Amino acid sequence: MCYIETKETKRKDNINYHRGNYPVICEGLKLVNWDQLDNLDNLDDTWNAFVVTLQDNIQKHIPVNKASNVKSKRRPLDPLTLQAVRKKHQTWTKYLHCKTPEKKIKFREARNNATACLRSSK
Repeated sequence: MCYIETKETKRKDNINYHRGNYPVICEGLKLVNWDQLDNLDNLDDTWNAFVVTLQDNIQKHIPVNKASNVKSKRRPLDPLTLQAVRKKHQTWTKYLHCKTPEKKIKFREARNNATACLRSSK
């Protein structure tokens, strides 16, 4: 028998800090007996107790975004489109170096050409 190893990519869930309930977290941290943590002999034990307390509050009051396993359906661009995009960037840098009306017109043409190529390649 032949066994094939498959590489499974597990995506991590992302913690959504923007939607966290921070007033409740502050109240939870106020309820902690900090004097008891100060009485621990070892600094590492104190730090670990603080980290556990903070992680418990984070788990309870900050939502998690589930990571999806859906891969992007983007296809690579064809060489003509890549050339048009490169030309657009080249004309833009030339225009930034010396802003003349002729270079602005060349950039606009290159930009419009790149946009048309990108839309047609889809």
